[in-house]
Amino acid sequence: MCSGGGGKKGPGPAACICLLVALLLVTAVCVRGGGPGGGVGEDEGEGGGAWRSTDALHPIEAEMRPYVREMIGHAFNSYIKYAFPKDELRPVSGAGKNTMGGYGWTLIDALDTLAVAGFHTEFRRYARWVEENVSFDIDVSVSVFETTIRALDGLLAAHFMYEEGVVEIVASEHNYTGGLMRLAVDLGNRLLPCFNTSTGIPYGAVNLRHGLDPTETTTTSTADGGTFLVEMTALSGLTGDDRYERAARRASEALFAARSPQTGLMGNHIDIMTGRWVSFESSVGGWIDSAIEYFIKFHVMSGDIGDWERFERTVRDVNRYVRKCGMLTTVDMRSGRPFSSAHQSLASFFPGNLILGGHLAEATESSWPIHSIFKHFGALPEEFSLGSGGPHGGYPQRPEHVESVYMLYRATHDPAYLVMGKELALAINLRMRTPYGFATLRNGSSAR
Repeated sequence: MCSGGGGKKGPGPAACICLLVALLLVTAVCVRGGGPGGGVGEDEGEGGGAWRSTDALHPIEAEMRPYVREMIGHAFNSYIKYAFPKDELRPVSGAGKNTMGGYGWTLIDALDTLAVAGFHTEFRRYARWVEENVSFDIDVSVSVFETTIRALDGLLAAHFMYEEGVVEIVASEHNYTGGLMRLAVDLGNRLLPCFNTSTGIPYGAVNLRHGLDPTETTTTSTADGGTFLVEMTALSGLTGDDRYERAARRASEALFAARSPQTGLMGNHIDIMTGRWVSFESSVGGWIDSAIEYFIKFHVMSGDIGDWERFERTVRDVNRYVRKCGMLTTVDMRSGRPFSSAHQSLASFFPGNLILGGHLAEATESSWPIHSIFKHFGALPEEFSLGSGGPHGGYPQRPEHVESVYMLYRATHDPAYLVMGKELALAINLRMRTPYGFATLRNGSSAR
């Protein structure tokens, strides 16, 4: 499971691995097997795919599948060798650092990637480590959003890898009896009090041991307040306890109900107690993105008609006010007037969402100019000004454009999107690879 980011901060090494698995999926393959040793190996192992296209592999797929798989191995092995069990790896220096409490955050987020990429021996080894060593009884304040989409999501996804038979349970390696799910339930219970607000929109941070800080701000971003439906509903489905889904649904519906009556758009920051917007900037980029993303993804997951309707109304209003010549800008939610003509890298998930909603023409119209920016600079800068034609910020390995390319290829089987995926993989490996993993670019238009 990979989820988008709610803010403009770089996603870190865990999202680097998420980016690489998105590139692997562009090659339309999920393999079984695994290599020897403490990290992931080079051999795919025996057996067929857990999921594989019924069509013959396109030559680009056959070429790039092992190429991207090696990149995943390099990223994961570097984390294990130089940083584990710390939360993250510094890919320039090779040092580890703790950012979320020191429970191996990158490992939890990457477990399902190991399964999808076919590193099943390593999946079992490190899933067992997580089950035996991770505790969330930690005196640390964490982002509710980031903890949900990376730690809670990672635990649930890893549990499903076993439960759905993607990874075989081998008792001698990991006699799995549901420990990952039990950790997910414990974590979900620690996050749930954050939703006890007058609007239902949660606080942005919580202490995993002590709960809510009474001085915690009541301002949160739209993405931080509305990106819980997928994980919390999965948790309710596994436990039979509907509190998780009800909390996530109430938050998402409260944000949608607060839209501007003039434009139908949401702002990017809101007061969780009053329900009043603190910032009127509206886009499908930073601070808003994944709240929109979860409307359609939750519909795909659950068949919920309400979220389908919310997504369709969002598409209509984004097309009317935000999308300009295929690019996705920032406007005033009250009037639709431009705030900024820049396209944010985080907004590049939207073509993929359009595909999920059946809007092929609009998805295609947006994907090509986004990829043109990538080809021009060799990376997708955090922002690209439609007025000056200049980039702003670096490239922190965001996976949004890659995910959209994957969705477009799966919908159309047009090999042009395989070419896009190949170009993305080659650029990342050439420009961002270090002896310790893959680093972000400080400047999206240079090699720094």
